[in-house]
Amino acid sequence: MITNNLMTTAGYKESQILFRQGSFEVIEGSLGGRSIEDGIKLPAILAVEAGPKSDVVADGQIQAQVSGIKPTGLTKNQIKSLIPSEAEALPHQIEGIVFAASKTGCLIADDMGTGKTRTSIVAAKIALGCTQRNLVIVIAPKSVLYKWKREILRVYPQDTAEVFEGQLIPSSNWIIVNYETAGRLVEKAEDAGVLLVDEAHKLKESKTIRTRAAFDIASKTLVKYLISATPILNRESYRDWE
Repeated sequence: MITNNLMTTAGYKESQILFRQGSFEVIEGSLGGRSIEDGIKLPAILAVEAGPKSDVVADGQIQAQVSGIKPTGLTKNQIKSLIPSEAEALPHQIEGIVFAASKTGCLIADDMGTGKTRTSIVAAKIALGCTQRNLVIVIAPKSVLYKWKREILRVYPQDTAEVFEGQLIPSSNWIIVNYETAGRLVEKAEDAGVLLVDEAHKLKESKTIRTRAAFDIASKTLVKYLISATPILNRESYRDWE
């Protein structure tokens, strides 16, 4: 039933849906970083073959053109070789990183406490190497902005990560912004290779400013990952998007 709803209501293809079975450990921890091994060449996905997909709703509130999901060209072995050894990633996280980094978009919907942040950070960094750009934008609730910064720098201490609070836009490798301020990064998004949207279920209403801003940013980035532990709405069909 879940697969059918995702395909018929959300518009996903069966090949874009991954179910994992097993018991996952609730963890706390951090990731370390290591340099990319010599001899590994990352394919460029700057020129996406497919044309943009229109995301215009009936009332005209959202008009951003968001490109469809395509393979990045990275193989499973390539992606695994780029996961930092200091990450201490659990098997389900490695599987999630491989799944995400092999595509230009996906939904990371593991349960709470299973390390979605780790999975997302590593997948974003690996996919960024395919985009010929050097910026990742993270949209997240205010309460976790600095948690994202800490985790990013633990994973990749050689990078720079800053929280954007509405004034001067940072010139860092990672920019973390809350939903309310995200609209001020629309122009900067042209420099971004990857967009991470944490608690993505907050975008369920098409008329809100934060949803329009997220779509505007997504239309300018090449890789988009949504993150949510509650991806299924209470109702199978949400009237606001009908």
